[in-house]
Amino acid sequence: MKFRRSRGKRSSQPTATSPTTPYEQAPTPLITSPQIFPTSPPPQKAPILSLPLELLQQISTHLSPATAASFSLSTRYIYYAIGTQPLQAHISPPPNSFTPKPEDHNLHYRSPPPPTTLPRIERRKRLEILERAFPSHWYCAWCDTFHARELAGGPTRFRKEAKRDCAEFNSYLHDGWDYVLCFHHVRLAVNRHLWGEGNGIDVSAFTYNSGGVERKIKVAKTHGGAHHTDWVTTQLKTRARVVDGRLILYASYRVSVPGDSGGLPFHLGKCIGSVLPQIVAGHRYSHEPHTGIVRALEMALLPHMEHREVTKTCSVCATDFSIVVSHHSPTASSGSEPTNTIVQFFAWRDLGDGRSPFDTSWRAHGELGNGNEGVYAGSIQMQDGSIRRRFRDGLKA
Repeated sequence: MKFRRSRGKRSSQPTATSPTTPYEQAPTPLITSPQIFPTSPPPQKAPILSLPLELLQQISTHLSPATAASFSLSTRYIYYAIGTQPLQAHISPPPNSFTPKPEDHNLHYRSPPPPTTLPRIERRKRLEILERAFPSHWYCAWCDTFHARELAGGPTRFRKEAKRDCAEFNSYLHDGWDYVLCFHHVRLAVNRHLWGEGNGIDVSAFTYNSGGVERKIKVAKTHGGAHHTDWVTTQLKTRARVVDGRLILYASYRVSVPGDSGGLPFHLGKCIGSVLPQIVAGHRYSHEPHTGIVRALEMALLPHMEHREVTKTCSVCATDFSIVVSHHSPTASSGSEPTNTIVQFFAWRDLGDGRSPFDTSWRAHGELGNGNEGVYAGSIQMQDGSIRRRFRDGLKA
């Protein structure tokens, strides 16, 4: 399924405020009744803020360029004391020294070499200092700018976010419009995990439960027999956690085939692409589901494989998956009533560290849409079940 998003205006940049010193205090309001205006303890000041400006400037000269840039953005007072030079020196490319040699002639006819530029990856890495200092924004590598963070955003509230083309260009996973997981959601979740509560979004924003959804699929009356269309009940659940600086998404999809449909849906493995949502079985390599998932489903549907679970790994995206098939009666009485066939799909995706939207560990999971197939072939070499164990244990594989 290819989603087309309407173009929208980018959110305006916030206006900067003038720096203030820690010695400025707001006027104390007149307290007439302690019941209406309860008193609060005075705010604590960091000891470093009581140092003179000259001493702060001397301290900054002994720090590395990256540390001095971070130190200048720690508070407004320190930024006022140190100035913009440490930050500017860190995020700007080094000056290009051009010293003509004495034996060179006609130098006035020669143009100086172009100014040096930082490598793109190094520049993005240095800009993270600004992103950490201003948690209200996040750095978009596609647009090469900072976007305002959506306070009410997240995969389940994507429609409320400001519409930007980079949300689609950076790739995404989805279950229709009800759940759209974009790259900036992964980045903000990892930022919060690494830098603290004020940076990014909590992993609870990735939790989702679609409830029982009725869908039409073809079911076989007998093994190899005729097909007819029947209603099945589906349910999607998702949750996530950050493990070792990487976001792992867990998704489960339950398909309940009614017992009166006539038998096991043996053909389900052939039409699995139309049954499973993209966030469970899709990837950017092709329009087909995870490698090996059709064979795993056919094996799980065998009578002697009921309730057995084997974890496999997709060879083109960092995803572990497993399938469990069971049967149960819809009513308490067993009798001769037909039993429902329950097929459960489980997937554990390693969505990467959220540092770059061009990283294949992220883009391999996204929606292919009208793109070319076979871009990420053979890019994953993992042991079966390693991503699932990391999600369960929270340990590095």
